[in-house]
Amino acid sequence: IAAFKRHGIQILAWSINDVDDPAQPVHWRVHKIQDRGVMAGSAKPAANAVSVVEILETFKRHHIAPQLWLMRRMRASKPLASPSKARSEWTDAEKNQRFRDLLGYDLTTTTVREHDARVRQEAQRIKALAQLAAPYGVKVGLYKHGGWIGIADNQVAIMEWLKAHGVSNVGIVYQFIHAHDESDDT
Repeated sequence: IAAFKRHGIQILAWSINDVDDPAQPVHWRVHKIQDRGVMAGSAKPAANAVSVVEILETFKRHHIAPQLWLMRRMRASKPLASPSKARSEWTDAEKNQRFRDLLGYDLTTTTVREHDARVRQEAQRIKALAQLAAPYGVKVGLYKHGGWIGIADNQVAIMEWLKAHGVSNVGIVYQFIHAHDESDDT
């Protein structure tokens, strides 16, 4: 952070990975910020990984307040079969389906009750992170990057729940590169 500041580079955001399982509690005060390989179980945790509180305290010491971008780890929703034809021959629908499969988008149909319960579970997890970040002047961004929370309609539902419950320091980080599943013109 000090080196960035010396060179006039502003830190816009810091990513935090967590698991795509709303039933698994996340204790944000002690949650260690790990890379995606650790979250996916393919790498060992870093011995010097810092917790969310430690990074917030670091921001405070350096007088910065970048956003925390909450990312879900990318994981294939099912084993990815080898393509039967060259990528250059894929239709747009095939490209979009492959992208959804790669990111692990959970597009399973659920009842309205199940969807509402999932929104509530996710929103409560995110609310806890937002409340922890608020005293530091830090906003939380839901990053569209896979899993159930990577679906824009689900993000909007979470945002509506948070707004209704007085949480105002959460937003959506939407990069068009991740819009393959939602746009006809990608």
